[in-house]
Amino acid sequence: MWRYFTHNNTYRYIDVLQDLIYSYNHSFHSSIKMCPCDVNSNNIMTVWTNLYDRRSKKLSLENPKPNFNVGDYVRITKYKHVFQKGYESNWIDEIFIISSIIDRSPWVVYTITDLQNEPIIGTFYERELQKITYNPTSQHKIDKIIDTRYSGNRKEVLVKWKGYPDKFNSWILASSLKEI
Repeated sequence: MWRYFTHNNTYRYIDVLQDLIYSYNHSFHSSIKMCPCDVNSNNIMTVWTNLYDRRSKKLSLENPKPNFNVGDYVRITKYKHVFQKGYESNWIDEIFIISSIIDRSPWVVYTITDLQNEPIIGTFYERELQKITYNPTSQHKIDKIIDTRYSGNRKEVLVKWKGYPDKFNSWILASSLKEI
């Protein structure tokens, strides 16, 4: 739901509630290793085994395999306070790139860089990263317009990008701005 709220810039979900439920029930769940709509009385023991069998989980910890590759685009988790709203996004808006994979048995950790290729200090576990599809030519949300200038007869604006630090502020043509 939060993805829908963010993408459509609204908190009204009643219009798409049936679509959200359908999507949830027809998407793959890693805990049961199938879609909820595929569960029936014939495979209920398989689902139970996938959820509660400790032996299969123990075997999977012995040979860690990285879920991310070098060059993948990821987001990192937000630090949440005790009284912070649970329905808000758990991931920061800034996008990072996996720069290396380090095997520290029984876990795999990753080092990352930002989009300007500056390394981020520290290493990150898989549970702290979320893989995303990123298109550098896609539209990005603007937090605010900081300044305006004219270059010849073209108007340019200095923008602060939403979710990015000040080092990413940039001048863009005012004509390329679009209302959301």
